[in-house]
Amino acid sequence: MELRRAIEPAVAELAALRAEDHEILVITDAFRAMEKADTLQSFSEADLAFHRSPFVASGNPVFMQLEVVLDPPVANVPRQSAFCSARQDGR
Repeated sequence: MELRRAIEPAVAELAALRAEDHEILVITDAFRAMEKADTLQSFSEADLAFHRSPFVASGNPVFMQLEVVLDPPVANVPRQSAFCSARQDGR
């Protein structure tokens, strides 16, 4: 998780600078899917897509490879917490 926290800001910055229109759409669609999710499974899939998409949009081949490595440690617990919190807040 510490590695992800250290890398994601740089990935997000590069994605903001380099993303193509279709990559921005992927990020936006994933965020909207997270908002609309009504099950933990659908939320987890959308959340994973949302967090993966900036790695691709960064245009950096090393970051693109890292996103696959960074997924397993953040797979379920943070997503479950986020989903439950969002539902309690009425989102």
